[in-house]
Amino acid sequence: MKHCRLRDRSFWGFKYAFKGIWRTLCTESHFRFHISAAVGTVMFTEYFKLSRADYMFLALAITLMLASELVNTALENTVDLCADEYRPKAEIAKDAAAGFVLICAFFALAVAAMLFLKPNLIASLAHIFTRPKYLVYFILTVIFIRGGFLHIDKEKRNGK
Repeated sequence: MKHCRLRDRSFWGFKYAFKGIWRTLCTESHFRFHISAAVGTVMFTEYFKLSRADYMFLALAITLMLASELVNTALENTVDLCADEYRPKAEIAKDAAAGFVLICAFFALAVAAMLFLKPNLIASLAHIFTRPKYLVYFILTVIFIRGGFLHIDKEKRNGK
């Protein structure tokens, strides 16, 4: 009877999971956008003084958004692998996966609106942009969203 070592098996799943996240990050512009938006949102939470419950909903919204993009990417690639030409059932599967992402995006927007759109929003925005630290956060967020730090060569995107 062989004794299997825990370290031999237990972490291989994590390797493949991180590989899948990395490949999605390299190939999917929507995933890069959502990562950038999540980073920017988390950077701005310091200003809004959120409660633990607020952070819980924010974490849930971010997790759902990123997970839905990963599921959508997996499903689209699987459908592309199985269907070389146009098939109505393949279109239905892809549209349903895109609908899942859209529903998660609406949830994330609703959470963000409830957490960040306060009655004194104009005053809050003016306050943010008059402080250098928050101005730097804003600029970094714009750079992330535009893909400046997450630029991946086209060759890597195409798997060459």
